[in-house]
Amino acid sequence: MGYEHSCGAVVYAKCGRTTRYVIIRQRDGGYGFPKGHMEEGETEEETALREIKEEVGLSVSIQRGFIACDEYVLPKRQNTKKHVTYFLAECAHPHIRIQKKELISASLLTYEEAMKTLTFESSKRILTKAREFLKQ
Repeated sequence: MGYEHSCGAVVYAKCGRTTRYVIIRQRDGGYGFPKGHMEEGETEEETALREIKEEVGLSVSIQRGFIACDEYVLPKRQNTKKHVTYFLAECAHPHIRIQKKELISASLLTYEEAMKTLTFESSKRILTKAREFLKQ
């Protein structure tokens, strides 16, 4: 079985008293978090920061102490397993500019809106974990 490793983050911004999360819509129609493949010589954090900048045009800071992982078999390549490492990242100035060749859209959503929008249960689990971490 083949193996792919991607990294990304649950990106959030404080909008007044509300926390909003960056949710992307991929070209395949699925909703999730910004992420992408590791490049040669990159750390997981470097990959996450680069992919967030490329996909949604945001500069973010990784929050220490949070990490979540997801693993699944790729639907179009049943012989390839994908492992994704997610961090939690804060964006002070959430002016989203999407990478049109990879994404359909990206939005800043409240927790409740994001939970209704996310495609996969694993993404909902990760978002809930991130929200609980931020409450601490």
